[in-house]
Amino acid sequence: MITASWPAARPLIEQPTHARLLQDHLHRTRSQIRRIRRSGRTVRELFFYGTPQLDAATCSALLALADRLLTVGDIDTLREFLHPLIATAPVGMPQ
Repeated sequence: MITASWPAARPLIEQPTHARLLQDHLHRTRSQIRRIRRSGRTVRELFFYGTPQLDAATCSALLALADRLLTVGDIDTLREFLHPLIATAPVGMPQ
């Protein structure tokens, strides 16, 4: 959900370096999706967004944000954090 709805999760990231890593990663991911679409093939976006990150620093940035969301402490704050991500996730994303 973090990657599929990007940049909706950007305000939740505390470290600028992490935001930059995710921004760069998602720029590459979305470029790859566009190339496949231009070739006329069907793209399953969620495959790309759900694939584990191989780059350790990018993976660390994603895990840090996931940890922040999972340890927020109360359901109302979690709901507030997740609402913009859910609202901007691609069609077909499990909610």
